Amino acid sequence: MRRVRQIIRAEMSPAVRQLAGSEDVVQSAALEVLERRRQGTFEDRGAAKLFGWLLRASRSKIRNLGQAAARARRTSVSHDAVAGLASSGPSPSSHVRRGEERSIMRQCLGRLGSVDQAAILNAFVLELKGQELGESLGLSPSAAAHRRERALEHLAELLAHEL
Repeated sequence: MRRVRQIIRAEMSPAVRQLAGSEDVVQSAALEVLERRRQGTFEDRGAAKLFGWLLRASRSKIRNLGQAAARARRTSVSHDAVAGLASSGPSPSSHVRRGEERSIMRQCLGRLGSVDQAAILNAFVLELKGQELGESLGLSPSAAAHRRERALEHLAELLAHEL
């Protein structure tokens, strides 16, 4: 995979690099392989064949991105708009990063005390305010607000150590 990324990185024009990174292009091609394996339409013929397939699929993706960038220049559409159209959703690396961030957030929330967890979840997930937040925590509204702030500070400290 590293060799494919190096080749693709070298072949990407500056305009295409503004739309997507080489990591995302190759990961997207690799995800196609996984999807085709699940569907039974990809026959595994060894590492050399896989390397060639990933390289061809990645080159096809950068060719499509290059065409999208050229169309954008002709029609004065911003690169951001083309990047949004060229991708079929979040990039593979951003998907992985969000998953890792969610996992870290769950771990850090789990380290908080039960009252701090409840304060954060009730305030930010259930969107309880003032009196409702206080009642859910068995506290006065002002005490609940202070508890929420202390819980956020504690969570921020835990997250700072993890990230």
